Formats: sequence, C-alpha cells, structure tokens
Amino acid sequence: VLAFRQYLEHGEIPEKYLKRIEETVLGIVGLALKTKTVKSQHDDLLIKLFEASIRYSKFSKVTVETLETLNLDYFKNRLEHYYLIDMAGMALWSDGVVENEESYFLYALGSTMGVSDDFITKSMDTTNTFITTHKKKIPYFNYSNPVKHFYDQMTHSVVKLIIRNKNRLIKEIVQSKELMVLLAYSTTRDLDAKEKKKVKKQLLDICKTIPSLTIFLLPGGSLLLPILIKFIPTMLPSAFNENLDENE
Repeated sequence: VLAFRQYLEHGEIPEKYLKRIEETVLGIVGLALKTKTVKSQHDDLLIKLFEASIRYSKFSKVTVETLETLNLDYFKNRLEHYYLIDMAGMALWSDGVVENEESYFLYALGSTMGVSDDFITKSMDTTNTFITTHKKKIPYFNYSNPVKHFYDQMTHSVVKLIIRNKNRLIKEIVQSKELMVLLAYSTTRDLDAKEKKKVKKQLLDICKTIPSLTIFLLPGGSLLLPILIKFIPTMLPSAFNENLDENE
C-alpha cells in the first residue's frame, strides 16, 4: 500500500524507496527482538519468514545497534510511521505480554518519529486483541514452518492466475530464447546460482507486463516464483523438448 502511494504520487515506485523501507523494517524488527526479555520459538520463525520473503536486502547484513542509529528521516508520511510502529509491535508480541523494556522500546521509537504515546498504546492494544482473537487462524503461530505453510496455501491461487494468463505468459516466454533454455534445463537438473538469478530476473520482467501476475513483484512474491517455474513446463512441453534437443 505504501509503495502504491509512491506510484500515485510519482508515477512510479522508486526501487530506492522499496529498499529503504525494507531495510528499515528489518532494522526495527531486529532491534525489537533484541529487547525481548523472554525469547520464544516464534522469534526464530519470524526471522526465517523475513529471510525468505525480502527482495532488496539481506537480513544478516542489516545491522542496527540502537534506535539512534536508525535513519528514519527518509520517511515523512504519518502512514509510514504507523506502519513501522505496528511492525515493531508485532515482532514484540508474545502471548499477550509486553514487558516494560519492550513497551519502552515502542514508545521510544514513536518519540523518534514524532508519533504520540496514545497511538503507541492503541497499536499495542489492537495488535494484542487481533492476534489473541485470530491466533488459531494465523499460520505463523501454529506451524513449525510458516514459510512452507504460506507456500502451500498460495499454490492453488497462483496456479489459477497462471492458467488464466496462460496465452499471454507463453507469448512472453517464447520471445526469450535464453529463458526457454534455462527453464527447459530446470526440468532435468538443478540450475546453478547464476542461472537461477537469470530466470528470476527475466520472469519478474515478464510479470511486470501482465497485471494479474504482479503478485510476484510484491514483497514475499519471490516465494511464489518456484510455483510459476514448476508449472511452465506443463504449458510448453514440445517447445521445451525442442530447446533441449538443440542444446545437447
């Protein structure tokens, strides 16, 4: 939503903006987890979920030691401030208990951005109420591998999208000989890191041209790309075989 707001204002979504907000969220979540007095299994799951879904940064490379070292001046809009507060609050949530040090962190974060204490209090209360009410329906709190559960849940929906846009997707794919060859190879062997990067980039470029497939461009969308890659050979078996024969 925040990225779309940038698009409405500027006619595009600056990659710098996406990278900055992602790095800031990671920094804040990392700091929030450090302040927790009692660690839970969900803390590790949260980190794994972030590691699997981020597109512009690496969790391990985002190192923020204190609130003072966070560069929050880049974000001027109140909605951005509220979003960052809510993300920190969700990272701190643990069985409905927010310890003194943890609440102090949230109020200090709010103060840094000029967010009122009333909003911080409301954010903690509403986060607690929502999670407590819907905890059983939230995969993150109920599965040992939330990334796998997310992947499994989304597979059916993504396959439907792919089928609906099959003709246009085929047209775009066959125009790239290199992509065709790499996707063909992926059916018989594991691609190396360089090949995977090429496939990912070219598929994302194609998804940009097909409105219904822009889901792959959203944060976390890269998690869904394997579904697309796995499904493509079933749409183009003859073309794939021809590419394999030519390159053997």
